[in-house]
Amino acid sequence: ATMSRVLLLSPPNSSQLLKCLETLEAGVIQHSACLVIVDSVAALARADFGGAASELGGGGGSIMERQEMLGSVAGRLKQLAEAFRIPVVVTNQV
Repeated sequence: ATMSRVLLLSPPNSSQLLKCLETLEAGVIQHSACLVIVDSVAALARADFGGAASELGGGGGSIMERQEMLGSVAGRLKQLAEAFRIPVVVTNQV
């Protein structure tokens, strides 16, 4: 019965992550989730918007776009945590 309470989403990029977060509330309700874990959110941002190279004029998007996306993710996760009174854990690879 515990696995029925697990919802695994693996978005391939940051725009899909944002779309997943839009529907995550329904998933929390459907699965009676009591914890949300988001793994390596910064990795998607680096892949889509570049790392230090983009900040120095290299490929990818701007650091401002990356920060806006990360801010949107953080804001949505905060809303979810407050609405359902559940913990949200975000990890980043080092």
